[in-house]
Parts: sequence; C-alpha cells; structure tokens
Amino acid sequence: GVYEGHLFIHAKNPEQITSPWVRERLIAENFRPEWNSTEVVRAMLAVMDHALKHCDAERLIFATESCIPIYDLPNMADILYREEKSWLSARDEAESSWERGRCFEAVDGRIIPRGAVWKALPGWIMLTRRHALDIAGLLKHTGGYALNSSHDGITTVDLVRAFGPPGQWHEDSNGVFAPEEVFFATMLGLLGYLKPGYERLNEVKSQSISYATWARRGDANPQIIPELNRDQLERMRRTGALMARKFDKNDRLVEQWRRLVLDKSRNHRDGSRRDEPVKEDAATATKPEAILPATSSEGKRPREENEHHRSDDKEASKRQRVEEAINDGKEEGEE
Repeated sequence: GVYEGHLFIHAKNPEQITSPWVRERLIAENFRPEWNSTEVVRAMLAVMDHALKHCDAERLIFATESCIPIYDLPNMADILYREEKSWLSARDEAESSWERGRCFEAVDGRIIPRGAVWKALPGWIMLTRRHALDIAGLLKHTGGYALNSSHDGITTVDLVRAFGPPGQWHEDSNGVFAPEEVFFATMLGLLGYLKPGYERLNEVKSQSISYATWARRGDANPQIIPELNRDQLERMRRTGALMARKFDKNDRLVEQWRRLVLDKSRNHRDGSRRDEPVKEDAATATKPEAILPATSSEGKRPREENEHHRSDDKEASKRQRVEEAINDGKEEGEE
C-alpha cells in the first residue's frame, strides 16, 4: 500500500528552534520537561492528542530527537500493519530492589493499585489508534482531558500526578524514575490490555519499537551511536526494532543513514528485493518528543489490512463514542 507519515513535535525550548521545517511541525503546548520529570509524560500525551485528531492515524510511534528510523516508511508501515497490536516490551516485576522502590512502588497506590503497575523499557513505544484512544478516554473519564486543567483531588484524579510531582526527579522526590517508561504500560494494564502472559494475547506485541544498548545494566542513558554502517544496521534490524537510539548529532551520521536506509530502499523499489520499514521525516527532527502516526495515503490502513482487522459494528461504535468524548473534552478545556 501507499502510506503517509505525519510528525508532531513537542520542544522543550521552542523559542530556540530556527529550522522552518521543525517549526512547522511543533505543537502549541509546552511543558518544559526536565530529565525524568512527569512533564515528559504530559508532553507525550499532548503529541498523542494531536495525532488522534489528525485524520485517521492508526499507528502512533513515540520517539526522541536522538531516534532514527532503520527502515524507510513503506517497509516500516508494512511491518506495523501485519498485526493489530501495540509494540512494547513490558513487565510487571522489578529486576532489582532499587527498581522496585523507584519505579513500581513509587506510583501512588492511593490512585493506582500496585497490581496494575507495569514498566516498558524503553519507554518510547508504538500504540495502535485503539489503545491510544482508550488511554485518552481513561484520562478524560478520571480527570478531564484538558492536560493543563486543575484537579480538585476529590471528584477528579490527575493520573499523571500518581507518577510524581512536577519538576526534576531526584531521590527524595517520591516520584517514579523515568515515568514515561511506567505510565503508558500502566495505562494499558489498567485497561486490561497488559496482564501476565500478555504475549499470548492479541493486544500487545512483546517487542521494543526502538533499538538501544546500555554499557552497564542499570545505566540511566543508552550508549551513544556515533556512526552507522551496514553491519551495525543489520544487527539493529535483527532485534526486530524499527527505530534506533541514541544517535549522535552530526551531519556525517545523517548522510550514512540516507545512503544505507533511504537510497538503498529506493533502489530496491524497481522490482528487486525490498528491505523492510520507516519515515524519512525523523532524520532531521531536532527537538524533543516526536510522534509518527503511520497512515495510508487516504488516512486509513490498506484495504486488505482493513478487511482483515476491521472491528465489528459494536467496537466501531464504541470507538466513535470515545473519539466524540475526547473532542468534547478538548473543546471544554481550551481557553
């Protein structure tokens, strides 16, 4: 099929951006997120909100400015539309006592029960439109969908607040370390899409959308990738990932990516072997949280995929009601 990709960018410091290409793709909301702050989650929710209101985007990919697709858009979309599943590698148990205390038990149990807490690593994931809509609907149901609105703590609950106070995370903040890794996986747990044995269910694919490596277990940040060569690209692809991070910022690497991913794929489209998928926009994105909803040229998945995955009338009606509720809530929250 023929696909389109749309990029929505949340920038921590939009006033510093000089690229017209990037400025055209900025969203208006700004949360000034600090490292590991809950504002990262709010920024991701904001770009998700924009993506859901943009035509019929069916695949929503969260990424950072240091992420680069390791496939071109047609191949990436072909892979994503093979199954009607969100992509994240999630677990409901900690791998260390520190992680148990700083990630799982740091979620406010008065708002979210411990048994519903999940963590996805990395936190940059792919959501199907259905799952994104359900997360948005859950937020609207519990505390209103206007992300900047106040909550009285009695009749409404700010679910993001359960993951920590605003501002920079530190050991004494009583907040979740890397809240974006826990928030979205936990929302899917609350909705019933993540549960023990989820790999055998038909809702979530146990697969990271982004490739990353860490020098030592427990490191806060993945290793920087300064160069890209053919062997390295194939190694990344063998993990099943469609994007990779954390790439260094230099023109040489961008040119290597163009040659290995874009030019190679274009040459194969004359009838020879095709690689497999992503989006050309991501290579030049220069500022924080970005989301790519992969859609067909008509804003829908290809017809053969529609016929295979289309929900029944009841599910379609439910989705329409959720979308209408989101739109109503958004209008009420706008100034």
